[in-house]
Amino acid sequence: MGRHLEFEKSEVLESALHVFWRRGFSDTSMQDLADACSINKASIYNTWQNKENFFFAVIDHYCEAMTRKWASRLGEGESGRAAIENYFAAQVDFLLHDGRNMGCLLTNTAGELGATSPAVVERLRDIFFGVGENFATAIERGKADGSIQSREDSHSLAMTLQTVLQGIRLLARAGGPTDEQLHDVVRISLVCLDHCEERAAAR
Repeated sequence: MGRHLEFEKSEVLESALHVFWRRGFSDTSMQDLADACSINKASIYNTWQNKENFFFAVIDHYCEAMTRKWASRLGEGESGRAAIENYFAAQVDFLLHDGRNMGCLLTNTAGELGATSPAVVERLRDIFFGVGENFATAIERGKADGSIQSREDSHSLAMTLQTVLQGIRLLARAGGPTDEQLHDVVRISLVCLDHCEERAAAR
């Protein structure tokens, strides 16, 4: 019986995920969630108490399903740089096709609630820190295998890549750039992984 309840919770969270992802936190009502999840509002309140707790549960579900999937890509590839390039290529493909005009739930939430909800900010900070650490690990691997020549600090490079990632997610959600344009943004941004003689000499 316990396993059945857990399975049902997972289905409810998955249904709620797509509502929050499309509409955002503020524009989603409890009735919207109940309708999408095919349960009554009382069931949501009995399980999660309020919309914010329910949203946090959805974020945790999203991280289990999506963030870990994307993070695993940074451990793949024949080199650290190849892993990063493949990661961004897959991100662009998702943003312009299966996830078209959706962006990223976490990035969208940071933009919507980052200035008004300390609890959300704290939760997102921990998640984004983990993404940065995954980038830093891939960068260190690239430096070790010779595919990344930059002498910049790996965590500073990771923050740069994370900034690019959030930027293309926001651009894609707005629906403006083409596939070619987003790939160009990524290609130009990844130049930061190359060794720059002039910059090194200036230091």
